[in-house]
Amino acid sequence: MQLEKLRRNDVGDFLAWIPSLGEDATSHLTYIQFSQLAFYYSAEQIEQLEFSTNHIRQGNAPQSAIGMWFISIEAYINSIIRICCLTKRLSFDEIKTKDFGHRIKSLLEILEIDRRKFYRNTFQKLEEFKQYRNELFHDRTNDKSLTFQKTAFSGNPMRANQVDVMQAANIAIDVFHSLRHVIPRLDLMPQIMATKEDSFFYAKLDLLYHEVLRPHFLFALKKHSLTSGIELDTNASILQESSIFSATPVEIIVKAIPISLYISRGARSPPWPPEVDGTGRYDCCKPARNGVYSWIFQSKWATSRGHGWTRNLKRWIWAIRDGIGERRRCSSGLQPCQRQAFRAPATAGARPWRLTAFSATKRSNGET
Repeated sequence: MQLEKLRRNDVGDFLAWIPSLGEDATSHLTYIQFSQLAFYYSAEQIEQLEFSTNHIRQGNAPQSAIGMWFISIEAYINSIIRICCLTKRLSFDEIKTKDFGHRIKSLLEILEIDRRKFYRNTFQKLEEFKQYRNELFHDRTNDKSLTFQKTAFSGNPMRANQVDVMQAANIAIDVFHSLRHVIPRLDLMPQIMATKEDSFFYAKLDLLYHEVLRPHFLFALKKHSLTSGIELDTNASILQESSIFSATPVEIIVKAIPISLYISRGARSPPWPPEVDGTGRYDCCKPARNGVYSWIFQSKWATSRGHGWTRNLKRWIWAIRDGIGERRRCSSGLQPCQRQAFRAPATAGARPWRLTAFSATKRSNGET
């Protein structure tokens, strides 16, 4: 088989699906993969800062992490626009040609929601991020430094370090948080997969930012007697649900069973169904050795390097995992502790696409 043919292997892909419009009313959610890459790239840059020895290591590729955060944000906005276009019978091709700012404006107009909170704070920081990204991607920097009022980005993008990485992550979290509930019953916050040996689990990106990236960054600064003026708190307001989906509910599905053509020679086909945690949902926190989801995502994502995480980062994220495990029975669906589980189908057939539990269980204050 040619390596090029493996590009068609879509196992693990997430799609938005509108059942009332037919089987083909789907749209890829590409931002999930980009967000995962951005998270791991950022973790690697912080790792290098922590383990500095003779000199302070400012990261070997902070621009890559920063760029991936912007790609994640743009993919997030475009993913929601595509879903809206399916619902309202609009042409995405007409919207995608607009610049990023106009696409955001078009999205908020289509959603028919109050956008003042978004423009008051998050949008201003995003505009500075866009300026920074353009200077970086198009190499437009000269002797005059850029000036930023709302963010802590470097005046020279080529002189970026971990501060710029954390600033990009902070803005991304604010954007994701603002729009996470615009589609009723769904929480669109990206979910990041962490693996350890034969087990894996999903955690919401905002949870990992506050409990992994941020404390690890602060730990690395303290270790080397460094400080930073960056504002690491996230303060974006959640925008209201849009009424345009009232007659067209949206589901999130995942390609869960690989096509036999793409299974490597000698690999065993995973058994079906995998273990169920008693609530009718596939439990991604359990090892489920050789279970369908564990087998698929291990083959797609896991690497022997463990994504280059430090010992501290591994300890922190698996401490989060263990804490989530203790609260795993707290409610059905997506728990307030923000872990991901997969919903079991009514019958264990051979359909490759499965529904996921992206539906949100809201806390009393209206947030997840």
